[in-house]
Amino acid sequence: MTILSVDQNNMPKRRRALALHVQIVIIFATLMACPAIYLFTLNDTSLQRFNGAIVFFVAAVVVCWALPAVRGPRFGYPIQAISVIWFFIYGLGAKEWLIRGNPNAIFIAYAGGFALLTLALGYLAGKHFVRPGPKIAPDQISTRALKRRMMVFLVLSVLATFYFVAVGGIPAFRPDALVYRFEVRQRVSSYVIFMLRSGQLPVYFMWAMFLLSTTRHSLQQKFWMWGAIGLMMFANFIPGWRNPLMFIAMNLVFIYIFSTKHMKSARIFLISAGSVIGILVMGFGRLYRLSLTQEVAAISYFSQFNTDPIRMFFHWTSAQFSNYSFGFLTALDVFPKLVNHLNGGVIVTTLATMLPGKQELLDEKLKKWSGLDFDGGGLNLTLLGESYADFGVFGLALYPFIYGTIIGLLVRKVEHSPTPARVTLAAFATSSVCLGSLTGLLALSNFWILGGFAFYISLGERIRRP
Repeated sequence: MTILSVDQNNMPKRRRALALHVQIVIIFATLMACPAIYLFTLNDTSLQRFNGAIVFFVAAVVVCWALPAVRGPRFGYPIQAISVIWFFIYGLGAKEWLIRGNPNAIFIAYAGGFALLTLALGYLAGKHFVRPGPKIAPDQISTRALKRRMMVFLVLSVLATFYFVAVGGIPAFRPDALVYRFEVRQRVSSYVIFMLRSGQLPVYFMWAMFLLSTTRHSLQQKFWMWGAIGLMMFANFIPGWRNPLMFIAMNLVFIYIFSTKHMKSARIFLISAGSVIGILVMGFGRLYRLSLTQEVAAISYFSQFNTDPIRMFFHWTSAQFSNYSFGFLTALDVFPKLVNHLNGGVIVTTLATMLPGKQELLDEKLKKWSGLDFDGGGLNLTLLGESYADFGVFGLALYPFIYGTIIGLLVRKVEHSPTPARVTLAAFATSSVCLGSLTGLLALSNFWILGGFAFYISLGERIRRP
């Protein structure tokens, strides 16, 4: 067993510090290799340069998987899961744009690996350099106030769901759901959407309390728990967006991981692969919906591969991941050529969505700036696209480092004292960064607002003094 994979709780203090220094040196060495590889491949063809970027990205993923867990593999899982999803979105997902002749695909692959390493540095900073506070015993936790706050959001969510259905029906069951859901959102306002989706937060806390409980659960308790999860998923399915369902699934899995004492690497890999498959299913579902409405323009590109099923499958698969990285690709064309970098404007635009009236999200503005015209809403920037839109290349290092630090801090607290609130917040932060690679974390304000709701609920967790 190498120094990068030993249990640090059983290591002497000097060896523990040495292991941390080795991790940091390896990450910095890989970071420094990024410009060297990029300059070395400048005189090569586009495909060769892209392959060099993919090799660098693979090295970044390997480094992230080598990060030692503080106590078992489950605490190394957040950065490992993020690295797998990012590789498919920003790495392999960029190849389709290279085939179509867009040279920015090479930059996307390099940026993905670079941002992943800065995320890993932030993760180490949050997990190793922040004191988690006094250890909390299970019998010191009072959840009475926590349950009261959960009930408030649960009732608001039920009322918002009934109102949404009364005004706009169930867009998810309509063949024109891609367009109709935006019409309904204008009629009911974004506040109703926020309240409807806030119903998932009490279920997360209930799930964490259910898993952390040391008593044996009865069949009735299990029935009510899984029934609440099913109703919550159906309520978030009603408006017609696919991403909330993927987000819910990720949160439930992460809460399970953080609440479980042992998590084998094989299971970690299977869960990561399952997330990637889920993303593919979401993409194929969109193509199927487009085929129902006879909008064949979106899939006409693949008609040339109909004679070769294997080739067609690989192109359709890569197209799904490329579809999610398209917002980042567009941001490279818009900033700063057509619009100057926003220098924090992404955050301001996000917070403005909480104001009364119609407030445009950044994805809607990007659609106008890029001159694109298509049915539905705006153009999802992705997490790295938002970082680049705000501060350029510097943002690709700044934002991932901040996100990594937050996740590392929360994971450190869970490792020290796994309370329902800490487990839920750590899972929420990790899922947001994972799904942010598809839609963007800042431009879609649901993540910020729901995150604020989750933090508010967590304040109801009282600690009794021994």
